[in-house]
Amino acid sequence: LEQYLVSQLSLSGLVVQTQPWRMKLRSGDNIQATIPGTTHPDDILVLCAHYDCSPVSPGADDDGSGVAAVLTIANVLRNYQFNCTIRFLLFSGEEQGLLGSTVYAENARKLDENILGVIALDGIGYADPHVENHTIWNRANLSAYWIVNHSQAIEALYPDLIGLTVGRRPCTPDSDHQSFINQGYDGECFREETLDPFYHTSDDTIEHINLSYLTGVTRLAAGTMADLAEMHRFLKSDQITVKMKGTLRTGNGLLAVNVSNLGYLQDTANLTVNVALKNPRTWADLRTTKNSTMNWTLHPEVSRYWEFRAGYQKLTGHLAVLVVTITGRGDDEGLYHYQTQSGVILRHRYLIL
Repeated sequence: LEQYLVSQLSLSGLVVQTQPWRMKLRSGDNIQATIPGTTHPDDILVLCAHYDCSPVSPGADDDGSGVAAVLTIANVLRNYQFNCTIRFLLFSGEEQGLLGSTVYAENARKLDENILGVIALDGIGYADPHVENHTIWNRANLSAYWIVNHSQAIEALYPDLIGLTVGRRPCTPDSDHQSFINQGYDGECFREETLDPFYHTSDDTIEHINLSYLTGVTRLAAGTMADLAEMHRFLKSDQITVKMKGTLRTGNGLLAVNVSNLGYLQDTANLTVNVALKNPRTWADLRTTKNSTMNWTLHPEVSRYWEFRAGYQKLTGHLAVLVVTITGRGDDEGLYHYQTQSGVILRHRYLIL
């Protein structure tokens, strides 16, 4: 199987590598094919699937469907040039605990590779043929929601070709995208609309694959990757830092949030910044005695630094959590920073962090 996959990717004219791994007394090979980026070759996007299967299963859906999609997309996208580098990865060892992808992602982090985002295709071929309107679920961690936005935009742009509704659901750690999330990268997984009843059984065969559904998902994944690969982002998420200050350190005010752009010599950062004071028990926004919500959303363009201050507010004494969430906009899409700091409201208007 491995030789067949390598040969199929090689026929596409891509540079193909096999990368051996060893972990937990097991070993295998990952397969990688690459379309080098033009203007931003160090910015990397990953489209992956796993080519191993459960010992009792032929694996047509889990994950032959994902492998077939990756091979097809690689064969199509090889004909085009993109700003960013696209890596097509086929992992082994997924069924034994994400082994192949864990080794790969750990090595990527050690090399400080700038992987912008990862899409795993795992179980994307089963759909009830008697249902007229189908859904494909995008299971993403919070920092990867921007990738889901691209998929939804592609689906809206080409409804006749794709014919699916893109749904957003919380991330589940049961496929190879999780290995990258564990290393601090943005990751998501495409999943079919309902669990395949033949999952991990001897009947996971081609007869139970809905080829029309699989075609739509493959087109959606291809369009998403092509769209993402035209990004031209100069900054990394770890170049955006946040400092939080309470009353005693800021003088005449309730709180201050300082956002620094460590890459300001390269580019300004177009950001959406949400600042909120929350109840640590209920996670509801705190309110003033006049019922004003302690929640602010701003859209700064940050050069070296930017500071937001909130003046004195009449608040009930309370434990509090200051929460700052930052997402990138425009050419800084994909930047993400989330930070919290516990404190307490004293004397009705002092926030002590």
